[in-house]
Amino acid sequence: MHAELLKSVGPVLHRVAGHTCPFELILRGANAFPRRKAARVVFVDLRRSPSLDAPRDAIEEALHDLGVPKVAREYRPHLALIRLRSQRRLSRLQDWFKRQHKIQNRSFRVSHFNMYESVLKAGAARY
Repeated sequence: MHAELLKSVGPVLHRVAGHTCPFELILRGANAFPRRKAARVVFVDLRRSPSLDAPRDAIEEALHDLGVPKVAREYRPHLALIRLRSQRRLSRLQDWFKRQHKIQNRSFRVSHFNMYESVLKAGAARY
């Protein structure tokens, strides 16, 4: 992201956060992109709700006004847990997925959010 544009994003998020009431995030279960058997990113799916969609939509609209194109793919709310650099231990990951049924329908309250820039590098992501 260009430095000038990045400076504009902070105030946008601050404005949206100021108009967002605390809400509950409900966990749906562990999953992976592009799929479990070829995982590159492990995440937890979140249940969609108007409370979650509203700030996301407001952020997307405000960023679009700054010249950031809207995301073409379908919105899939999730919490990223880990990015995998290797497929070496996928069998262990498959065992972990089988044990994650306990997180379904768990929830937690969101009262604020922060902005982080993720820069993907050859060795690892830098935040």
